[in-house]
Amino acid sequence: MLEAVGYSHAGQELTGWLARPAGTPRAAVIVFPTIANRTPVHGRR
Repeated sequence: MLEAVGYSHAGQELTGWLARPAGTPRAAVIVFPTIANRTPVHGRR
């Protein structure tokens, strides 16, 4: 499930998406900057 995280930078409102594991986490991955339009299909993945 993706969780919206809102923030702003230099007066520009931005939204990040946080994906939390369903079970015990086995690793951590950070990817930035990623520019993408989130659609319902992405939310189901």
